[in-house]
Amino acid sequence: MRMEKRQITAWLCAMFVLASSHAADTKWVASWGSSPLEGKIVIPGVPPDKIPPSPVLRGTVRYRLPLSQGGTRLILRITNEANKEPLAVGAVTVGIADAGVTARSATIRKVTFGGRSSVMLPGGTPLLSDPVDLSTKSAEAVIVSIFLPNDTQCPLGTRGIQEVIVTGRDATQMPILEGAASTNARTLVSAILVAGGPDAKTIVALGDSITDGAVTDTQDVRGWPGHLAQRLMRSPAEAHFAVVNEGIGGNRVLSDVIGLSALARFDRDVLSLPNVTHLILLEGINDIGFSRLPDNANPTPPIEASALIGAYRQIIARAHLRGIKVFGGTLAPFQGAMYYSDAGNQVRESVNEWIRSSGEFDAVVDFDRALRDPNEPGKLAATYDSGDHLHPSDAGYMAMSKAFTLSLFSGSK
Repeated sequence: MRMEKRQITAWLCAMFVLASSHAADTKWVASWGSSPLEGKIVIPGVPPDKIPPSPVLRGTVRYRLPLSQGGTRLILRITNEANKEPLAVGAVTVGIADAGVTARSATIRKVTFGGRSSVMLPGGTPLLSDPVDLSTKSAEAVIVSIFLPNDTQCPLGTRGIQEVIVTGRDATQMPILEGAASTNARTLVSAILVAGGPDAKTIVALGDSITDGAVTDTQDVRGWPGHLAQRLMRSPAEAHFAVVNEGIGGNRVLSDVIGLSALARFDRDVLSLPNVTHLILLEGINDIGFSRLPDNANPTPPIEASALIGAYRQIIARAHLRGIKVFGGTLAPFQGAMYYSDAGNQVRESVNEWIRSSGEFDAVVDFDRALRDPNEPGKLAATYDSGDHLHPSDAGYMAMSKAFTLSLFSGSK
């Protein structure tokens, strides 16, 4: 598919407009986020018919996206970063959410890109919208509607996280999508930036499905980062922090399997966001577990603690160069999970001991102690187990958020 010159011009103009808005001394933060995934997932060694198909969408897709920080204006970041083919966007609107995916009619705003309503994103790129005048509050959800004029293969979503409402026409300006159907698809919006107060700051949670919020039924509260955001909102001293969730289900620190590895996506998912002051790193259990599956169709050497520790050190160093504090999260118990092994659990315990004792992180969040069964520390406590012995329940995600000492974010110990 070839891009017309006017489409390329519109894309470049959108970038220029955003740069101009930053130059005006506006304090932007990332109030919501979702790490980009490729439309078609390929897992080495796994037959294609064993991988759930990614949905192909056409028409208007609508998302309900809860904000962790309010502001006077917002910017949408549309993503085509994980795909090679161009992405056609016919129209986009944003408005304040009412019940479900209904938008409050008086708040619906057209979203433009370099002054244009439609645009073609080149493969491998994000697209930042022009700033939208829409006043929002912390914990308020917005409705984003995107009209896709062509068949578009979208990344597969997860129950309870990214349910999409789809209708076959351009209904971006309609408060209610009549006759729409729902499906699970990861959003084509990778971030919502808001213009907040002078003290506004961004916290990034980088991780796998446990960060992304897999196996949850709580609307508008996505995993432990969502619960953490709510705690921060209620704290007068820390209410100026936004929390952005950059978790990917199945993701790994050291290898590209589902999404780029944490090492490879760090710049895109952390450093590209505005006013990031803190990074919370919780990832590595997939590296440990999947590398020890006895019937692994694409065998790799078992991951040892030293490899993960080396990767953590790289992430810490790269963050510190930008003045970002890094909090290390200990890996939660996983005995009984589908890829559990005693050898893997020994690696997990070694990694956790290093996280707790090395002093290389700016702070430690002990998710392991918060979630484990006190009588069988290799297992999740029953109350906190979603049932698969790997992912926490909603109560477990709440317990993870309570493992934080909030004053760590504002600087006092």
